[in-house]
Formats: sequence, structure tokens, C-alpha cells
Amino acid sequence: KLTQLAFSQLPGFAVLDMELRREGKSYTVDTIRELKAQYEHDELFLMMGTDMFLSFDTWHRFEDIFKLCTLVLIPRDFPDEKTRKEIEEKNRLYRENYGAKTEIIDVVPFPISSTEICRMIKNGEDYSMYVPKKIHDFIEERGLYR
Repeated sequence: KLTQLAFSQLPGFAVLDMELRREGKSYTVDTIRELKAQYEHDELFLMMGTDMFLSFDTWHRFEDIFKLCTLVLIPRDFPDEKTRKEIEEKNRLYRENYGAKTEIIDVVPFPISSTEICRMIKNGEDYSMYVPKKIHDFIEERGLYR
């Protein structure tokens, strides 16, 4: 419900529960295949943070995922020199060895993590500046994360 509220005003986004409904193990490749079948004419993007991007080649059937969508890295913070080089090397490897389509988006980092927001809520601190009003109201109405 929180995810639905967060993305409800953003065009081009949909919140789906297909992985929750799937029995047994749920792999990203299966989800992307299902999405590709539903949205056959649309380009799909798989967005992730730095840790996931750097370890993507250990995922189940990652080579198939490269063929089905574009991998998008959105770092949480500005990477240090060592991490930046690791990202560049992995990006090169994914493109040259697997023909992957990748994008790296440079964004101004958001100054807080979800874990920190949950801690603030639990401690009764004001977190309203870090979440949309709809999310804040939903959390408060239901007493979540306390």
C-alpha cells in the first residue's frame, strides 16, 4: 500500500503484486519475462543501487535479464574513487561480455535511508520532511514502524 501511494502520482509507473502471488521461489528474471509479455512494445528498465549493480552478474539467469531490459544504476550517494572504478569496470564488463544495455544516472543523493526513517518513527522524531504527505499520513493513521 505504501508503494502504491508513493508511485500513484508518477506517470509511467505501476505497482504490481505478481511476485507476492507467485508460488515458490520468485526470481527477477521470471518477473521481467512476465512484464515483457504484458508490455511487449514497451522498453523495460530495472533500477537498482550500487551494491546490486556490482553483484548483478551473480543473480539467477542474469544473462537473460540483460536481453530483456535495460539495467539502470541509481547510486544512493556519491561513490568514492574505488567504487567509481568498480562501477566503470562492471559496466564495461556487462556491455562487452553480455551485450547489456546499461544506464548510470547521476542524481543528487537523498540524505537519508529508509532504515533511518524507520528509526526516527520508532523514536517519535519528526520524519515528515523525508516522505510524501500521503505516506506520512498513512504511517501515522496505522501506527506503523513503532
